[in-house]
Amino acid sequence: MKKPIAIISTDKHLKDENALELISLAEQEISLAKSLGVTRVIWLGDLFDSRLSQRQELVNCLAEMICMYHEEGLRIDCIPGNHDKTDYTIDESFLSSFKYHPGFNLYEKPTRIEVSSDLFFDMVPFYAQDVWIKKFEELPPIDGKRVLFSHISIEG
Repeated sequence: MKKPIAIISTDKHLKDENALELISLAEQEISLAKSLGVTRVIWLGDLFDSRLSQRQELVNCLAEMICMYHEEGLRIDCIPGNHDKTDYTIDESFLSSFKYHPGFNLYEKPTRIEVSSDLFFDMVPFYAQDVWIKKFEELPPIDGKRVLFSHISIEG
């Protein structure tokens, strides 16, 4: 059996009622990563629940979680989801201020990550549907295996 490349999670929806539970889940995810020998964790958006603003306690909770992963030598690759933004036509999100944390790699624009010589991860954050299609098309075709990681909404 091949060794896993990453652990993927999504839609944490951090709010007052679940902050302690999410800290516990982070501890479990870190433990799983270590037991599997995985150093990459992928978060696919909706880290926050409110689309309007974020309470300081929740911002601090997310910062604590990011530090927990970093202290264990884990890399987080993250894209914003719809709950992490107030404007679905732009790149910036509530997560923008976290992009300076060590070990936290925030992809606010479509980005291709080279995992190996023939494996690439395409990271595409949430946008309004018409914007998402244009943004996705910015990633040029390449030779090799591509895996799309995104947070999307499909209408119609």
